[in-house]
Amino acid sequence: MKSHQFFRVFVILLFCAVAEHSVQAQAWPKRPITVVIAFAAGGSGDLIGRPFAEFASKELGQPVIVENRPGGGGVVAAIAVSKYPPDGYTVLLQASGPMILRPILDPSVGYDPMKNFSPIVLLGDAPNVILGGGQFSAHTVQETVDWAKKIPVA
Repeated sequence: MKSHQFFRVFVILLFCAVAEHSVQAQAWPKRPITVVIAFAAGGSGDLIGRPFAEFASKELGQPVIVENRPGGGGVVAAIAVSKYPPDGYTVLLQASGPMILRPILDPSVGYDPMKNFSPIVLLGDAPNVILGGGQFSAHTVQETVDWAKKIPVA
């Protein structure tokens, strides 16, 4: 899928997410939209978020403002966006860790990804790699998990 087609699909899905919360048919958008990026300016989030914001602004005829909110491994941005009304004017660009893992590890994190957010689109993915030193005895993921289970938790 070409990048311009990808962004069109994203905008359509964004419209669908907003339509769920509409009480009556209204023209959207009537004001600027904010894309909150949970990463520092100039990082990988900007490589995805800023071109999207420029494209969406042209397609929607409204300014799309990018706001970087780094901190806490994405938690700062998630907490901030969870407090905005679900009206489609604030969109969070976030990694999966703060949306999936963090609430499992810390249920008091300050947001509930199932209640406070509606997923719109997967903008990209990245492979994960597990590395060990040359003297590390594990050679597979299962061996690494088995090794980690033997370590006493403090």
